[in-house]
Amino acid sequence: MMQDIQAAEQRRLEEEATAFERMMRAQRETDERRFQALQAQQQASNQMLLQLVSTLANDEGDHFPIWGTCQGFQQLSVITANKNLLTITDTVSVTLPLTFTKAAQSSQMFQRFPADLLQSLSEENITSNFHRWSLSLQVLSTNTDGNVDFISTMEAYRYPFYAVQWHPEKSPFEWVA
Repeated sequence: MMQDIQAAEQRRLEEEATAFERMMRAQRETDERRFQALQAQQQASNQMLLQLVSTLANDEGDHFPIWGTCQGFQQLSVITANKNLLTITDTVSVTLPLTFTKAAQSSQMFQRFPADLLQSLSEENITSNFHRWSLSLQVLSTNTDGNVDFISTMEAYRYPFYAVQWHPEKSPFEWVA
């Protein structure tokens, strides 16, 4: 009799655990859908902010620059293209030289850089990279992880919007690659 009671109690506990697991799985799925919806809303808000505030301000003659570093670079590319153009690269904790394009010479960002600094940026492994996602098109400068060429510096054609996929604020001597 006591074994029957214990067995029944064990079955009840297992059923409750299974029900709890189903409830938690449903909650996680709901949370994931909500998170994805919030991400979509945030993306739309970011795009609207970029388009309305910054472009209108610049069109009205107010100099309203935008700068994006690393994820900011990635976000600017997604917002302006209205789609994800990013690709996975092997560029976590690595220093790389920049490969400048012809457009860099006349760009707002690089046209006033000292020649020795441009030379160092293009010949030495001094740009700090801490990312897995890269934009694999050509703009002002590019890098390679050995397999994939990706954009490392870009600026808008019409507006003072600038972005780098490397970290100009980081010294490559702060960490060991």
